[in-house]
Amino acid sequence: MSKSLLILLFILSQMSCASNFPLSVLNKTLVNEANVNVEISSINTLVTELLVKVFGSVSITGIGRELSEINLNCIALNVDDTISSDIYIDSAAHVLTSNFKAVNNKVNAKVYWVFQGVTFKKEPHQFKILVKENCLTDIRPRCPQELCN
Repeated sequence: MSKSLLILLFILSQMSCASNFPLSVLNKTLVNEANVNVEISSINTLVTELLVKVFGSVSITGIGRELSEINLNCIALNVDDTISSDIYIDSAAHVLTSNFKAVNNKVNAKVYWVFQGVTFKKEPHQFKILVKENCLTDIRPRCPQELCN
């Protein structure tokens, strides 16, 4: 095998393999706390490291109380009975996920979940949202605008 072909094979092995599938939408309601919506957009597998990233978006709306910030680390994704190890904001800049600010009682974020040391079965995948108890870090009772500062 030529040296250039070996280099090309090495580069290809370092690239991620993307899996595109129909959009999946999940919803979980935490009674008297929040409504959590997750939209899955893609799955990328880094072949050489057995690392899977599931990309999507999270939308969280406070229910019965005013939501001011949330700890996104408390929202895990279960894919085919495997639970994600971490969640990250899908951004070029590093953004903290522990105190993600709400705007007008809502949090919207493009995210990805990391699964280490796994490979997933062929599609279709089974997705579930897992929300740890006491996930919302700062919930305030709703009050009339003239009384709230």
